Amino acid sequence: SGAITYSNVISLTPQKQPSVTSFKIYPNPAVSFVSVESSSASKIFTAVQVTDMLGNVILSSTDISATTPVKTTLDVSNMQTGMYIVTLISKEGNETLPLRVIH
Repeated sequence: SGAITYSNVISLTPQKQPSVTSFKIYPNPAVSFVSVESSSASKIFTAVQVTDMLGNVILSSTDISATTPVKTTLDVSNMQTGMYIVTLISKEGNETLPLRVIH
């Protein structure tokens, strides 16, 4: 019939969640080593994990300090240049940050 009909237009405004991480990684981008350091005095982290953008675990370590805050160093010299996700694992919940490796 050629008639045009319209539906109601609804405007959506995304609410940005504040990014809350209690750890930092440096240097970023990294060439050979990266330091992982938590600033939380209450969370007990049990492991650190590095995954590629497909979710494959590239590096995993449970050899992190049992004290808080955590400070450890990861050897990324054998990893290919690219983007990765660093995850600090705790019973209270995991925290993630992006990592860029360059060579």
